[in-house]
Amino acid sequence: MSTVAKIDRNPAIQDLADLLEESTRYGKIRIYRMDDGWHCCISMNTNSTGTTFEVKSQFDHATATEAAQCCLQRMHAALRTLGAA
Repeated sequence: MSTVAKIDRNPAIQDLADLLEESTRYGKIRIYRMDDGWHCCISMNTNSTGTTFEVKSQFDHATATEAAQCCLQRMHAALRTLGAA
């Protein structure tokens, strides 16, 4: 089992492609390389007019997988806090 799967507790997530695919279920995902490292952001789908919700990683991840993993973890934590997961 990969590190990503252990952290997200989802055995279906094995690599970056799986992380990206999982993230698209919740909104629009962006991942890109900055000067100091990789960054990921998910613009969440909402069902309320005029509302936005974004989840972001830091800008200094060593790999794209780390950035996407961080963002997905934060998104799941936010959904749990809001009672949506």
